Amino acid sequence: MRVQQAIYNEFTKKGCMVLSVAHRLVNICDFDYILVLSQGHLAEAGHPHDLLCKYLSPLPPPPSVTADEPPSVVPEEQLAAIPTASFCSLVMQTGPEMSTKLRRMAQNAKLDKQK
Repeated sequence: MRVQQAIYNEFTKKGCMVLSVAHRLVNICDFDYILVLSQGHLAEAGHPHDLLCKYLSPLPPPPSVTADEPPSVVPEEQLAAIPTASFCSLVMQTGPEMSTKLRRMAQNAKLDKQK
C-alpha cells in the first residue's frame, strides 16, 4: 500500500497522469478513469463510480464516522442482470462486505473530484 500512496502523493495529487495495470480492485476504485479488459478487449471505460452506477444504485450516505458500515444487499435479480465482463461484476464477486467498501471508495472519489 505504501507504493500506491507514494504514487498518489508524488504524481496523481500533483495533476500527473498515472497509467497503472492493477489486479486488485482496491487499488483502482479511487482512480479518475479506468479501462476494464475482458479477453484482451475493452469491455468498459469510465470513472469507477459511474461504471458501478450503470447497474447499481448509489449507496446511501454513510453511517456516522464511528460506526462500521453494514454490507449493502443487492437483490439476486439485480445481480443476475450485471454483465460478467463489467467492473460492477468484478466488484460484486468480492462479497457483500468488500463490495460495499469498494463501492464506497468509488463514490467518495467521485464526490471528492466534484468539489
